[in-house]
Amino acid sequence: MRQLAGRAPVTRGGFTLSYGRIEPRPDGYREMTTARVADLVSALKSVGYEPTTEHCDDTGEVIAGAVDPQSPLAGANIALKDPGVRGWIRVQLVQPTEGRPRSLGVLESWSLRGDSTEELALFTLRALDKLLDGLTAARESSVLSNDPPSLLTAGLAERPIYRKV
Repeated sequence: MRQLAGRAPVTRGGFTLSYGRIEPRPDGYREMTTARVADLVSALKSVGYEPTTEHCDDTGEVIAGAVDPQSPLAGANIALKDPGVRGWIRVQLVQPTEGRPRSLGVLESWSLRGDSTEELALFTLRALDKLLDGLTAARESSVLSNDPPSLLTAGLAERPIYRKV
């Protein structure tokens, strides 16, 4: 549909995520913190990305406007972009429902060609694994059950190799 509307052709892929409740965690002696957008951005910066965040709608379209870095990850629907990546990543983490031990989310990659977007998606999955309790993921195209992110990112290098500077 994007091509019919005259836009650049994109390839979409991604993961379905399942995770436990996003609860506040102890941070020091008396403080509690919850996972925030800034934590995800910081994790991506630590491996060599220069991510920016924008709002997304439920179809994956990027909506102009930067995301407040202090926004909680719970309920987030954001696009992650990097100047060295040909495409963007959408992360949508559903607000936890009361009485349910697990929630669902998506990690989509919208690629304009090449492997840089898929690589960013895998680094994002690795970062989310450290921020969300009990995270599991499965490719959207797979009929197999979810796996731990460490299994899906096992062949991933320490730093991006497809990112163009």
